[in-house]
Amino acid sequence: MKTIYLVRHAKSDWDDPSIRDFDRPLNKRGKNNAPAMGKLLKQQGIIPELVITSTAMRAKTTAELVTAEIGIKPDKMVYEKELYLASAQEIFLLIKETPPEYNSVMIVAHNPGITELLNRLTGGNNFVANIPTCGVAELQFEGEWNKLASGKCLLEKFLVPKEVL
Repeated sequence: MKTIYLVRHAKSDWDDPSIRDFDRPLNKRGKNNAPAMGKLLKQQGIIPELVITSTAMRAKTTAELVTAEIGIKPDKMVYEKELYLASAQEIFLLIKETPPEYNSVMIVAHNPGITELLNRLTGGNNFVANIPTCGVAELQFEGEWNKLASGKCLLEKFLVPKEVL
């Protein structure tokens, strides 16, 4: 059984219009929600073996705050520039390349790609209109990473910050 955790970055700060989108930091709510979500994941026994995050500031910071609470070591973090505004297809192909020794992977990325991928992997069952900021979807499937296909995953958990934090 393989497990995928799809995480949308926490709430970002839009106060300074001169900041490039890639460099946008988290706002106060984002800085609070990310570690709180990490604590909740740890309490639920969710400890991904590998974390792959976008290098955009808001995603990278989210990943680091969440994983610090879970207790994931830095050597299990991969920073992928290609995840910045990646399409569902690009994220899908990245997951398929996960080394076979890992049984779980967390992807920290952006909308719309992350939500579109969730619906693609579940075949539209349990349709999700939007993964909110700092939301986490847990998907499971039987098989190897390189055999991942559309419609083959089950949505096991969907954690929305406003509902669980």
